[in-house]
Amino acid sequence: MQTDTVDEGKSQYTIKDGQIEESRPSTSQEEHYIATKIDVNNNSAMSDHIDETDADTEWDDLDLDDDVRDPDWKPKEKDNSDSDENTPTEVHHEEVIENCTKAQKRKYLPKERHMKEIQKKKRMRGETYMGLKMNQDSGTKTYCVEKAGRLLCPRECSRKCNKSATKHCNQLSQNDRERIFEMFWKDLDWQQKRMYVNNHVERCGVMQRTTATPTTSRRQYSYVYCLTKGTERIAVCKNMFLTTLGIGEKTVYNWLNNSENGMPKDKTDNEREKSEEQKAREENIKARHQSAKDFLTSIQKVDSHYCRASSTKKYLEPLFESKNAVYQEYCSKVQEEGKTPLYKTGFFELFDSMNLSIWKPKKDQCDKCCEYEAGNIDEEEYNNHLKKKDDARESKVVDKQRALNDKSVKVLSMDLQSLLVCPKLAASALYYKMKLSCHNFTIYDLASHDVQNYFWHEGEGELNANVFASCLIDHLNKMDLTDVTEIVIFSDGCTYQNRNSTMANALLQWSMKNKITVYQKYLERGHTQMECDSVHSCIERKVRSKPIYIPQQYVENIQSARRVNPYKVEYLDHRFFKKYEALNYYNSIRPGSNVVTDIRVLKYHHDEGKIQYKLNHTDTEFKDIPKARSNRTRPISTNDAVENLYKSSIPIKKTKYEHLMQLKAVLPKDYHSYYDALLHS
Repeated sequence: MQTDTVDEGKSQYTIKDGQIEESRPSTSQEEHYIATKIDVNNNSAMSDHIDETDADTEWDDLDLDDDVRDPDWKPKEKDNSDSDENTPTEVHHEEVIENCTKAQKRKYLPKERHMKEIQKKKRMRGETYMGLKMNQDSGTKTYCVEKAGRLLCPRECSRKCNKSATKHCNQLSQNDRERIFEMFWKDLDWQQKRMYVNNHVERCGVMQRTTATPTTSRRQYSYVYCLTKGTERIAVCKNMFLTTLGIGEKTVYNWLNNSENGMPKDKTDNEREKSEEQKAREENIKARHQSAKDFLTSIQKVDSHYCRASSTKKYLEPLFESKNAVYQEYCSKVQEEGKTPLYKTGFFELFDSMNLSIWKPKKDQCDKCCEYEAGNIDEEEYNNHLKKKDDARESKVVDKQRALNDKSVKVLSMDLQSLLVCPKLAASALYYKMKLSCHNFTIYDLASHDVQNYFWHEGEGELNANVFASCLIDHLNKMDLTDVTEIVIFSDGCTYQNRNSTMANALLQWSMKNKITVYQKYLERGHTQMECDSVHSCIERKVRSKPIYIPQQYVENIQSARRVNPYKVEYLDHRFFKKYEALNYYNSIRPGSNVVTDIRVLKYHHDEGKIQYKLNHTDTEFKDIPKARSNRTRPISTNDAVENLYKSSIPIKKTKYEHLMQLKAVLPKDYHSYYDALLHS
């Protein structure tokens, strides 16, 4: 009896006599896994049915995180308790996956549990297995043809074997033959079987010819067959050799011909003889694969919002809801051309190999949590990461409570919404054309729940520190600062957006001018849930199923997204943005030998005109930014004027302008003049 054991995490799969058994410490983890998978799917489906009427009151109080998972999520603690390994619980294949979908089964089951792998292993062991048969109605192959296993046949030796001086078949008993047969089929894989045959069959010159003229004979070789008994090699006849191993003569000759120096060699794809039908099939698959690649290349893509400098992954513009939606569009396009589409699995594999993604997350998942889950960082580093996350959240909770109880404290959070494109329609023509990029920067008052949005498109402003500093300073100037002595601003740590010298110089000048102390605090990456996220979710639900022809319609939808205390929005043009980088009071905010991303808190002193920092939210004292970072030849003054960042609108690329002109065919004529007037290179 042959037993193979395969470990899969905490599960142990045992293949015994061709049957698969699974051993686990308990079934509760199994049930929890399946229930969690199903529950997640249900929750994701329910999220699409949230009533917009509830958005006015409920979404402001939700703790939403940029991570796709629960912001408080962390990998399960490792269970170090002793489990009863001597009494494992057997879970049958059908019971384990009864409630799983087909995709969940494919992901959950190890490779050894798949039907194809099971049948391949049975065939290699000489057991009865199921073969594939094409169903003419459905056009699919199913395992429904029973194939007989290998059997030990009678030796079939002729009377010449008893008289031959070179063949000793009678030295092998029936037990010896059974042992050889079991070893050949139960213990060896196909490569080892071929090596066994090559080592026990010797090809030599023709020993005896039966024809008078050797030139007319087709026989080129003679073969000497042997079997091993213990350490002794015994020469046997051909029938004895074939019946003992349970293989055919043709198989032996093929294995011998495809060997070199006694070792099997595999022919490459180019060396194998292929039928015309097979060649045509391969060419057809290559053509379909190329058509899918051309389709995916033609679809417009955008960079990651958060880590565009370090990530090479590309995201499809927010027009598709799933990979299936992309595949359906591909099938429609290919069928219009009279071609056959690539099968779905191959399309998805190509999609992933091109480093594409459907979702365009505003921020990536927490690297530290994912690394710890994969076992790539130690416990100490992970616990330090969790402490920083908890410290940042606790600081935010404390400051928010201060703002609710003390009118002299204002607490804000700010963030940039994911990319919005214009026009946005349910028209396939948009998938292959470049569109106008639109941006929405949100500032949220944690005490009053007032929301200010700054909206612009790429023809009026870029995404840089000057732009975001202009929006924040404008909002601070418009706030009611009566009795206010302290302002706290929470944001993520995006360097080009929030954690840079341009933003710091702008806030330092504003702090001194208004004699208000400003604190800028950064949340831990991957766990940066803020109230701004609820605003962005509400806006996205508002515009989800509505056509957008020009950017102004985004502004109108933002204003009406919340009925109670509506969102405020300002539609910006190039004249709004200021060049705050020219202040240059500090040419860098790097804290000594540390890097900028280590900063967790910045403090702007209105009386001393300096910037201090903390590397942890729980640190008791602030430290000064090194004097080497400040520009001593540039004294700080509240009267320094800041000039405009742009002198005119920003020309969009010529290719994008041409695409927008082509998209006018799917837009109402009333909106054509807007795109005609766009400045372009």
